[in-house]
Amino acid sequence: PDSDLCSVRELAAVPMAACVTFEGPYEETGKATGYLAKWIEENGYEIIGNSQSIGHKHPGNTTDSAHYRTEIQFPVRKSS
Repeated sequence: PDSDLCSVRELAAVPMAACVTFEGPYEETGKATGYLAKWIEENGYEIIGNSQSIGHKHPGNTTDSAHYRTEIQFPVRKSS
């Protein structure tokens, strides 16, 4: 693949993550992120690093943004 379009990198290991999968256009992922952040707090966890997103269905494999599927992940640990 063209190196400007694709890169490979190793990510640091994350012992535990809270995740949510959202289906819909990218403009609405903020709602899913907010829901996940609320769930983390209400269930006694705390965010300990940056989030990451994985596009399972995206413009490269579907033309309808209503069917985009994005997984949002936050590294977490149980609150003290």
